[in-house]
Amino acid sequence: MVAEGRVAKRSDNDVRLILTSQAVRAFGYGLASVLIASTLSGRGLSPAVAGWILGAIVAGTVLAQLVVARWADRWGRRRSYIALYLALGLSALAFATNAPLWLLGATALLGALSTEVVESGPFTSLELAMLAGRLDRDGLVKGFGWYNAIAATAGAAGAAAAGLPQLARQAWEGAPPDRVWLVVLVPVALIGAMTAGRLSPQVEAALSRERAKPLEASRPAVLRLSSLF
Repeated sequence: MVAEGRVAKRSDNDVRLILTSQAVRAFGYGLASVLIASTLSGRGLSPAVAGWILGAIVAGTVLAQLVVARWADRWGRRRSYIALYLALGLSALAFATNAPLWLLGATALLGALSTEVVESGPFTSLELAMLAGRLDRDGLVKGFGWYNAIAATAGAAGAAAAGLPQLARQAWEGAPPDRVWLVVLVPVALIGAMTAGRLSPQVEAALSRERAKPLEASRPAVLRLSSLF
């Protein structure tokens, strides 16, 4: 009974850490989803060039998800989680410091940024996999429901906060431009990396020590859902 209690406590702690990390990141993504566009516009970029940068962010998300799906369980979910947060910090610095366009494109392809208020990239893929392993069967729906609700709420708050730079400039002429405010993603990344480091080994995939079984009866459903998504 004592051992079961300890396992349940570790499971609850992992769930809280993942939800906290996701909430902080969702706020940052909500803020960045607005400020990235205004930052590119403020640099005087043509719509075509700005579109290429935004396209690189989306493409990076796709590439990062493929990498996570293929190798995260082998490398370690916690290690991959931390790596994604470090990539987020580097990407934020590039966009906040008026880096050259080639560097913006390169960091965009890392897949850590998002053009969405509610991110559906590699972070989400890892978090959902870890949550699924830490929630019991009866808690799955409730846990995933909280996950989505927290993401939407924190993301909306971040998007609303994107109006603060304009308010600051109205009150103070020397207030920094929109791009500088993207540096908020750096502490978001640091908090996320520290939170990831506190996760227990139980979030790792058991399949990392076994041969993964291929899809069988569920293959058609998975293919249809993937195509729809």
